[in-house]
Amino acid sequence: MVYTFFSGVHGVGKTTLMSRLKKNKEIKCFSASDLIRNSGKSIIKNQKFTSDIDENQLLLKQELLKIADKDQRIFLDGHFCLLNKEGNIENISFLTFEGTQLEKIVFLEENPVVICQRLFDRDGKKYDLEVIREFQKAEKLQAFKFSEENDIPIFVYNNESNFEELMLFVF
Repeated sequence: MVYTFFSGVHGVGKTTLMSRLKKNKEIKCFSASDLIRNSGKSIIKNQKFTSDIDENQLLLKQELLKIADKDQRIFLDGHFCLLNKEGNIENISFLTFEGTQLEKIVFLEENPVVICQRLFDRDGKKYDLEVIREFQKAEKLQAFKFSEENDIPIFVYNNESNFEELMLFVF
């Protein structure tokens, strides 16, 4: 099983984009948080401050390896950074992806004002614009760092990106 990792901050549109791609071609899609929940760990859906980040990433990796099917590609949405329980940005260890077959990265970015509004509409919580701006910057930095260190192609998708180019990249 090889997979394409859809990276971006909460509310950037990862799930929406994966659903749109799924309409064009049959592919299994997973979210990192759902896989962690499958391991038995309780994660509150609209809680964006994460405790036990390292433990969660270990559980994610275990669950990801369980769904491995050599003849199948999957899409996984997740993060290279998270907001820890104190609300600070914390990088996820690249060891999370070691031994998995991450083939491509799609980094999603959006105007932080739009992200804040989406999070408010979805979760009913107001997020500090500067925190979202810095979170997105850190996520992008980590995505590109991982891509470069592991020689994995990366595609940046934003509201001006060409969907057809993305289709060619992921399929």
